Amino acid sequence: TQTECGRRRSFPDNIKAARTDGFFVRLYRPGDEMHWARIETSVGEFDAEEQALAYFSREFAPYPELLMQRMCFVCTPEGLPVATCTAWEKHGGNLVHWVATVPACQRRGLARLAVTHALQLFPAGDILLHTQTWSHAAVRLYHALGFCLVRDEEKLKDVLKYYFPGEHEYFT
Repeated sequence: TQTECGRRRSFPDNIKAARTDGFFVRLYRPGDEMHWARIETSVGEFDAEEQALAYFSREFAPYPELLMQRMCFVCTPEGLPVATCTAWEKHGGNLVHWVATVPACQRRGLARLAVTHALQLFPAGDILLHTQTWSHAAVRLYHALGFCLVRDEEKLKDVLKYYFPGEHEYFT
C-alpha cells in the first residue's frame, strides 16, 4: 500500500462540521485504548486487536497527558466510540493520524467530525498526515479540509525528513 502525505498551512474559512445526528466528540479517557484497538482493527490497520493494543502501548501509552488532550473519539448517542483521530506531535511537527471509522458507521461524516475537531487542537503551523492512495474518500476529505497532496516521492521524502528528523527507516 502506498501512502501520500498531505500538508496544510491554514484552516479554510468554509470548513463545516458534519451533521452529527446525536454523535459527539470527546477526548481520550483511561481505558479507551480498547476502543482505539477495536476501531483500528475493524478497518484493517491491524490483523488483531492484540496487535493494535501492543502498538498503542508502545507509541501512545507513555504519554498519558497528551493522550487526554490529543486523541479524539466520535461516539454514538449512547456513548460508544465508533471513530477516532489523533492530533499528535512528533519531533516538533504536527501530525494527524490514525483516522478511522468502524465500517458500520462510515459515510455519515464521522471522520470529518473527528478530523475537524482534531485540527482545532493544534497551534498554528503546518500539519502533516499520511493516507493510503486507494482511499479516495479520505483523499477527498483531506483535500476539502485544506490539505494538499505531496505525490512526488523525492518531495515526500524531503517533507518527511524535515518533520521527522532521525526516523531514517522512512527514507530508504
